Amino acid sequence: MKAFFKKTWWSRIFKKKSQPLPETYEPIKLTKLIEPKVQDNPSDDNEDLEKLDDGGKWFIYPKYDKKLYYPKAILSDKKLRTRGFYKEKYPQGAIVHFTAGRGRNKEEGGVKNAKTHLEMGKRSIGSAERKGSYCYFIIDRAGNVHQNFPLDRWGYHGGKSSWKGLPGSVSDELVGIEIQNAGRLKDYYQNSSKGSKHDCPEGKLAAWYTRPNSGDLFFDKKTECRYSENNDNIQKGWYHEYSREQEESLAELLIWMKRNNPKVFKFKFVLGHDEVAGEKGIGYNRKNDPGASLSTTMTQFRKKIEDEYAKRYKEVTNAKGLA
Repeated sequence: MKAFFKKTWWSRIFKKKSQPLPETYEPIKLTKLIEPKVQDNPSDDNEDLEKLDDGGKWFIYPKYDKKLYYPKAILSDKKLRTRGFYKEKYPQGAIVHFTAGRGRNKEEGGVKNAKTHLEMGKRSIGSAERKGSYCYFIIDRAGNVHQNFPLDRWGYHGGKSSWKGLPGSVSDELVGIEIQNAGRLKDYYQNSSKGSKHDCPEGKLAAWYTRPNSGDLFFDKKTECRYSENNDNIQKGWYHEYSREQEESLAELLIWMKRNNPKVFKFKFVLGHDEVAGEKGIGYNRKNDPGASLSTTMTQFRKKIEDEYAKRYKEVTNAKGLA
């Protein structure tokens, strides 16, 4: 797998109360989580365990947990509010976001900031959703995947959105994946929300929250940023780059979600927020993530993960209706 990403480094490149869970639902006990065991040749002795072949390794974990939690995720016992069950009890696809927040240093702040962001989980998404919480995966700067909700339940993350083949807004059809990232950048900063504008130092850019007098650092154009003209889903401008670890983890998560439930999850519904909440979706650009934070356009990214999935799981993609 490492060889795949090395060879193809892509040219440099979520206020109603939640619906009650059914009595038969057996939630995973996050505070006593049993880490999935990796085995080369697992036995079938224990009927209470489920095994999943993932690229030559077998992940062993409780049957009730399958299709609900990503085996490699960092789980939190602080749950975000969900709004109900997906129609198919599993998302049909995913929306790629960026958090547009702090947490740039993968060694010092990544994991801590990502956990805080995930556990807080409350944002305003328009007046209709102003008091609602929503759930999503989050990938921190170090590439760790965080999750604190089961994959059969949905929460707000897309806001006003639309896509061909999906009814209404996308939140109850597609799971959100937030990637810890500053988002779209600018060449000026303000030391307060209503303060005067100041040009950034040469070769530097600022995020919406950058306040130099409060200790915020600028972003270096050459090492942390990417510029793009209007291209497919990408809106013209400078963006904070996803780290290589984040892009690899994003691809691995999506490939696992497909393999975990190939009849429901579809790569054609792996979309950017800027697609479903952009000109292609609602007719105008309301959102710009992931934009050029991702090293490819979303069209190219879908093709990349489709190709990698086909290489790993030929027997699945050869079956009618599962590609």
